Amino acid sequence: MKKILAILLSVLLCFTLCACGGGSGNNKNQSVTESDLIGEWYDVKSADRVVFNSDSSLEYYRNNGRSQSGSWKLNDSIIDANNVYIDSDLTIEINKGIIILKNDEYTFMQWNDIPKDKLSVGDSGQKENIKLTLNNVTFTTEMPNSLLNSVWTNDKEEFVLQKGMTYAKISISILNMSKQEINVPDINLKLDVLLNYNNGFVFATHDNQKSFFATDTDYVIHSEPGVQTGNDIQIQPLQEESFEIYIPCSEVVANDKSAPLTVGIISHYDTEIYYCEYSIR
Repeated sequence: MKKILAILLSVLLCFTLCACGGGSGNNKNQSVTESDLIGEWYDVKSADRVVFNSDSSLEYYRNNGRSQSGSWKLNDSIIDANNVYIDSDLTIEINKGIIILKNDEYTFMQWNDIPKDKLSVGDSGQKENIKLTLNNVTFTTEMPNSLLNSVWTNDKEEFVLQKGMTYAKISISILNMSKQEINVPDINLKLDVLLNYNNGFVFATHDNQKSFFATDTDYVIHSEPGVQTGNDIQIQPLQEESFEIYIPCSEVVANDKSAPLTVGIISHYDTEIYYCEYSIR
């Protein structure tokens, strides 16, 4: 009798453990809350961005420009996104602690979770037919002469820096190894540059008003988030072009030498995005 009772208790214990294990597995998606989703997400194929806001609104950006507004709602492990470009619900997956939003067309990840090459200043990162090199990062409160003299900046008051603000001047070279001309930053080659100060204070080209790309002759000005004016920077086949990206940021970013600082370059050309992150200090 005791043996039978022991066997029954063992069987009951096994069922209990299995039930607990099954429950914990199913809770992986259930543990994702709305606060986990608020922020911007990149599609790893197209570099399109979707931003989920805390007021249940969303903004969808295509080609670095504002494309479409909408709304979103979390239902269990499904995101109901009301947007013209997202034509079906997004399911939530968790892989090694990383949240991934997917449907048949898109695979969205948060920018800090995207697989990236870790590089140092002067190193080159290559994806497909584009080679990127970060040459230097400095800080300035002055605009380059090519922009001061351009027809797009006749109203100089628009570009007067606010008190306590400065520009991160990020020097980048791009080698075009394809057989066709490319235009920077977003006709053929989409390019987002992110300055990450002290592990979380992010200043990016697509978010900042008055950020711009410039060479001696060509320039693109972000007069407001998602809106661009000026000439595209053209790079011919087998040509390397160097230019500066100016991103408005707080003065403390330049002065605080003790805090970590990185520059992330997210580019998209042909099939999928490429993310390289440079350690500045």
